[in-house]
Amino acid sequence: MDGKIKTINSKGYGFIETSKHIDYFFHHSAFLGEWKALLSLFVKEEPIYVEFENDLTAKDGPRAINVKVKESI
Repeated sequence: MDGKIKTINSKGYGFIETSKHIDYFFHHSAFLGEWKALLSLFVKEEPIYVEFENDLTAKDGPRAINVKVKESI
């Protein structure tokens, strides 16, 4: 799936918004790469586009796993 980082905080929690306006929760442990670099881009207010998979086992709503930036950080 594709989306854009909507929010992320310093603790590594955030949401990805898809083109269908569905928000997927993610934790930095689901991010494939250096999440602090992702956070620094977000702080600069640059749009961050990502690819991810839907965690079908999540019970609390849509959750993203295997999140990676579409372009290198």
